[in-house]
Amino acid sequence: MLGIAARFGMGAATVLTMSLLPVAPAGADTYSAVIQGVVFSDDNGNGVRDNSEMRLPVVPGQVLLEGGFYGGQFSVGIWDDPYGDHNGGWDAEFIFDELPAGTYQVEFEPYYECQFTTPNPVEVRVERGRTHTLNFGVRCATGVIEGAVFEDDNKDGLFGNREYELSTPVRVFRDGVQVASRRGRFLVEELMPGTYTVRADVPAGYVATTTTSRTVTIRTGDRIERLRFGFQRTPSVSVAASPTKLVHGNSTTVTGRILRGSTALSGKAVRLQVRHTTQDPWRDVAQVTSDRDGRFSFAVKPSRNLQYRWSFVGDTTTVPGSSSLVSVTVEQRVTATLSTTSMSVGRTATLDGKVSPAHAGQPVVLQQNVNGIWRKVAETKLSSTSTYRFRLSPTRAGTYTYRVVRPADADHALGTSPTRKLTVR
Repeated sequence: MLGIAARFGMGAATVLTMSLLPVAPAGADTYSAVIQGVVFSDDNGNGVRDNSEMRLPVVPGQVLLEGGFYGGQFSVGIWDDPYGDHNGGWDAEFIFDELPAGTYQVEFEPYYECQFTTPNPVEVRVERGRTHTLNFGVRCATGVIEGAVFEDDNKDGLFGNREYELSTPVRVFRDGVQVASRRGRFLVEELMPGTYTVRADVPAGYVATTTTSRTVTIRTGDRIERLRFGFQRTPSVSVAASPTKLVHGNSTTVTGRILRGSTALSGKAVRLQVRHTTQDPWRDVAQVTSDRDGRFSFAVKPSRNLQYRWSFVGDTTTVPGSSSLVSVTVEQRVTATLSTTSMSVGRTATLDGKVSPAHAGQPVVLQQNVNGIWRKVAETKLSSTSTYRFRLSPTRAGTYTYRVVRPADADHALGTSPTRKLTVR
């Protein structure tokens, strides 16, 4: 029985084995029949070799004949045009010539995981002096995707010589199903032809400097190389205020520092932002530039309770980053002036003052210190100009200590006037 075998490969890796076995005895004495064809990557799986589908390279095998070896010819070359008709290099065709007429069975045995899109095996009837052309379509698990996840220190989207890979997960999907997972510098092999989505997880504390998802199409033998996913560590921006509690009309200084890791970032334009409550949007107050140590500051005079933060919007080399917030509490300023500090029993003194910022129509409370405890004496409402007046008429001699308190509200902390002492003789 006649037996003919052939192998074809992608580079150094053999992919398929082909055997050619006579099904019926030769029917002629002249060895002049030919079986030839190509093996092609049937990327769309339609069983027909389209112009864009490459022929796969073929390497020689054995030609077998029952009772000994048959000295037929098997043609191979070197291909260099994998995506169209060859112009030289690999021939990428198989040719079995000098065959006796008869019926043969041609069969390919996969060396890798493959799917056949044309019949396999195939019975071929060849006549003396005739050539039979036979093409085999395959979809083999020979695709490769290679790439890396890296720390993009200069935010240029390129994996530079001084930049390092990040051990963050990379996932490969086909038709929505995950088929592989790798980390850092990754290599995914033995992929069937098809369309794949490669996604890199964003590491905690980082911002992407490239796309985090790539879609690639693989044909048999394709190698998709140099997929790069870049991430940069989010800058660390600190914030502080001194003081964090002040009386209306005074100033506080908001400070901060910008770092990436332990490295100070100098020359960065950082914005001071403010809001009243968490429901309010942030708005810019000022913009400053970090010094050589990454530090910056700005003095403000808040008129009510406010929240501050520093925001870096990013530039050509550094991704954005923002600080947490610091709250600054503003106490209402309450003044208090006695019309006299000493008087006789039966006389009346007045305690006058003003609350800033203005709180017209709002209550203020007069308190007296009795044995170390402040007790409410009277209450009145602020005038249209935010002033008040209390009349003091003690009935006994002694020293009386007073203060005026303006209760806290949504905008301001409680305000307390200085203490005032009245001596009654």
